[in-house]
Amino acid sequence: MVAPSGRRGAPHGCGAPVVHPHRRPGRASWGTAARWRPNPPGAGRSSTIGQPWEQGPETARWVELEGHPASETPSAGAARATSDRNRDQEARVGSPVFSRSNVFSPNASPAAGTQQYGTQPQYGQYTAGHAGMDAASMNSMYDAPSATTAQTGRLTYDDVIMKTAGLLGIIVVVGAITWFTAPELFFFGAIAGLVLGLVNAFKKNPSPALIVAYAVAEGVFLGGISAFYEAQFDGIVLQAVGATVATFAACLFLFRSGRVRVTPRFTRWLMFSIAGYLAFSLLNLVYVVFLGGDGWGMRNGPLGVIIGLVAVGLASASLIVDFDAIQRGVRNGVPAKFAWTAAFGLVVTLIWLYLEFLRLLAIFQSD
Repeated sequence: MVAPSGRRGAPHGCGAPVVHPHRRPGRASWGTAARWRPNPPGAGRSSTIGQPWEQGPETARWVELEGHPASETPSAGAARATSDRNRDQEARVGSPVFSRSNVFSPNASPAAGTQQYGTQPQYGQYTAGHAGMDAASMNSMYDAPSATTAQTGRLTYDDVIMKTAGLLGIIVVVGAITWFTAPELFFFGAIAGLVLGLVNAFKKNPSPALIVAYAVAEGVFLGGISAFYEAQFDGIVLQAVGATVATFAACLFLFRSGRVRVTPRFTRWLMFSIAGYLAFSLLNLVYVVFLGGDGWGMRNGPLGVIIGLVAVGLASASLIVDFDAIQRGVRNGVPAKFAWTAAFGLVVTLIWLYLEFLRLLAIFQSD
């Protein structure tokens, strides 16, 4: 029996080779993702198909399958799996938006029920239509260009950029209308934005309608609050917008250049820091509203400037974690619909960063 590549067939009992449309002529598979290779010295003919071989110039050696050594014991494999799960959880705690969706985790895989382009189906998966395909059709398929990420319905950076730009455009337009017509509605926009933000953050599957509604609510809130700040401090809104854009560009450069890496220790530090800042903000709000605190409450003077700088640093670190989550989603080949989740997460962090700059600049000008 001769395989399509012209090599000798599989050992007795392995069955006939199956030629897959995803692979070029000259390659065959016996129902596994690994091709059959000659047994290593002394292994005999009883080696298991699926434990792939790679034959060098003189000797054969085991090839590690999916990063796990072929000689790994069951206990070691269980320990490795537990460690992988722990790293997975640690890497997802940075952003509450991305942490709710498993597809942005380091060990994520494409959605269930869909076959990733370029992977080999299991033995017997093909129908009679595949078996009856002639050589000309096979060659034509092999010569066709490879499918792109967009053609296979997977997440792309372009999708994230376009949806993020669209949401920011909605916020700017609605904010401008609110600024000039009814800035006093900012309180209702804040409540609606908070509710819709929580709903979208806890949804595992994105809802474009709810995400767009969130952008509209945030536009009402930001338009009204920005008009209030501008009336008190001339030119502060333009300064806050410029600082937000510059910080976003700097964080993107640091992430893309590899100067800042997202590690489990980094995400744990960010999680605890954000939790501490949130607790302080709630305490400060209670102090201002119920205990008669003046101005910025406990954020007046030099302490307020220091806290504002810390808040800007936390928002910037959250941006880097968002970039890392989006990169993992693209590499994992997650469905394209999760571009809405990625855009929503970026918009939430950018709004937080803008508000922190607005408050910090106001504290500077107040002093």
